[in-house]
Amino acid sequence: MPPIDRPPPTTETTDRPSRLEPLAPPDALPDPRQYDGKYLTPEIERVIKSHQDRPAETERKPWTLDTPVGKNETAGDVLRRHHGDELPPETVRKNADYIAEKGNDKSPWLKEAADADPLVQSVYVERDQSVGHDLQRHEGWRGDQGQHDRALYQRDPHHPENSPEYLRSNDFFGQGRLHDCWGYATHIPDPVAYATTYARIAEHPRVKDALSGPFVRDNEPLAIRDIPIDEILGPDGHAAISGYELAGDNMKEATADRRDWIRAVRAEIDKGLTSDEAEEKVRSSAADMNLPEPAVRPIESFAGGMFSVQFGLNRDKSGFEIVSFHASPRRVES
Repeated sequence: MPPIDRPPPTTETTDRPSRLEPLAPPDALPDPRQYDGKYLTPEIERVIKSHQDRPAETERKPWTLDTPVGKNETAGDVLRRHHGDELPPETVRKNADYIAEKGNDKSPWLKEAADADPLVQSVYVERDQSVGHDLQRHEGWRGDQGQHDRALYQRDPHHPENSPEYLRSNDFFGQGRLHDCWGYATHIPDPVAYATTYARIAEHPRVKDALSGPFVRDNEPLAIRDIPIDEILGPDGHAAISGYELAGDNMKEATADRRDWIRAVRAEIDKGLTSDEAEEKVRSSAADMNLPEPAVRPIESFAGGMFSVQFGLNRDKSGFEIVSFHASPRRVES
């Protein structure tokens, strides 16, 4: 049998990865288009896919004080009414100093308003000094990635990113309990749109009625779950909102499956594994446990959606105030 004619060894360089070389860390992963799939290990294929699945920041039309919000008025009109007209210079300086001081450490969500109009900055300071948590969870400081991770992993954006509490999906207010999140996570990433939303919600007749009743400490007002978005932000206001929702035809089932998945991951973290190790271990045994892995998709539109408003005790426990508000693409189920 004649010898097989093989080409001589070559010393030419190639951009094809060697399976003997260490894998690049995820954040330094080269462009996956440089690779030929048949040369990839399962691990690097998974890493590439995780990068491809990461949410991209979508372009949104920025809001200004001149943005119309319905009823022949603009965002600036709403904010001036909320503050009782233009702010005095002393208040403007005080708010700017507050954001500069707190935004670098204690309240990083304030940085989104660092260069905003004073009328917008004043709302951010007001909400940061309240008992509310809408700034931390439903404003845009963590970007689309924050909402993606909240919907997929029930991670509370109130925690520092990559902290043990964040990776374990702890609720900031829950002393170790799992963060409560329905089947979707939404936010208003534009500072002007966010501030305008709060100002309009605070003056809404149903919200004012809920807060105007007699104060009974253990009987807070019921949440309002069905204020139309276009009633707050005008017919085009829904475009200022974005978020992610669990994939699947049955939201209750998808939410329950996600809860069980996250609980399994938390249990492995409690045994000493890292978040990534715990997730991989649960993934490898998910079929045996009949545990589907959760998946999310971007919410395509908030047209026709609703705002929900929650109430709670104010900081000095002398009355009730708005604790949080968020948008949903459908009626929120109780």
